[in-house]
Amino acid sequence: MAREPVSARARARRERLTACAAGLLGEPVRLEPLPGSSGRSVLHRVRRPPGAPALLAKHFPRRDGARNAGGFGYLRERAGAGLVEAAPAMAGWCDEHRLVLVEDLGPLPDLGSLLRAAPPGPAVPAALRAWARALGAQARPDPARAAELAARLAAADPEARDPGRLPSPGLADRGLERLLAGASPGQSAAVRAELAELPVLLRRGPHSCVSTGDHSPANVLLGPAGPRFVDLEGTAHHHPALAAAAVRGGWPLAEQPVLWDRATGEELLAEFLRGGGPVLHVLAAEPRWPRLVALGGAHAVLTGLELCAAPDRARALAAWGARQTAAQLPALAARLDCRAREQGTGRGPARGRTIDR
Repeated sequence: MAREPVSARARARRERLTACAAGLLGEPVRLEPLPGSSGRSVLHRVRRPPGAPALLAKHFPRRDGARNAGGFGYLRERAGAGLVEAAPAMAGWCDEHRLVLVEDLGPLPDLGSLLRAAPPGPAVPAALRAWARALGAQARPDPARAAELAARLAAADPEARDPGRLPSPGLADRGLERLLAGASPGQSAAVRAELAELPVLLRRGPHSCVSTGDHSPANVLLGPAGPRFVDLEGTAHHHPALAAAAVRGGWPLAEQPVLWDRATGEELLAEFLRGGGPVLHVLAAEPRWPRLVALGGAHAVLTGLELCAAPDRARALAAWGARQTAAQLPALAARLDCRAREQGTGRGPARGRTIDR
């Protein structure tokens, strides 16, 4: 297949990025574009002299990326260096060109592809357990690490109101308004009362951890020494219960949702706590822990209701959220169940798969 011609502007941009990378490393390099780039970033492989460690170059085209810490992007990727457990090492960065150089982990399989395979392969249970333990280690409460992330982002963006908080916090708020549209005043009041503690999960506090902020299975590479977490564009501090919610229920926000049953979720949650060590076990022993995990699931589904406009996706999210929150947040679960019925019949995900034991 013939290659598409490279525009003069794209060629000039690559030359600037190549010169930037060479300056950071102090050696001649060549950048090769890679597939899989997102709307926020463009990935290149760094061709270096023989024997040099393999690196990737990640460029963020958005021009305000070195000043705006509120959303996903360059500043969070840069600030997460050395703070996110099991993430690739960062070799350098350049604010002027919004470029970061990170460790190239090689052609490793990602957890998302493994989970979406049909039928599930024999490696799935072990991979899920390893991922849950690794995420538990990443979600271990570490307020000093959370404070360092906040300080790095505040220095880069002095106007940030709550530096290091999960990106785009307004999504969940708008998702809640979408969910409550048409609800009675009594229903709305009951749901809002149950969600009153949700800000505890988002504010920096004594139990905060630092994670990638995006627990998509596509961003988990399965290496020989254990899972590695890539894509730090959403690096954030938050309560560990947000990560625990992903372990317990799966990924409802993925393009092809991958969910699992309650028994599998409880088994993975035990692995998550094992990975987090004694400090996470102490936190999980508190009486309000189950409610906080349910609130983490609520945050995911409310965010998804704002992001996913397609009726089948909204129905799947609402049904998943109702199951995840029924025991601890009954008013919210009832409203989600109502929304799932409004969007169509059935209870399972419209697309995607459910994994059982």
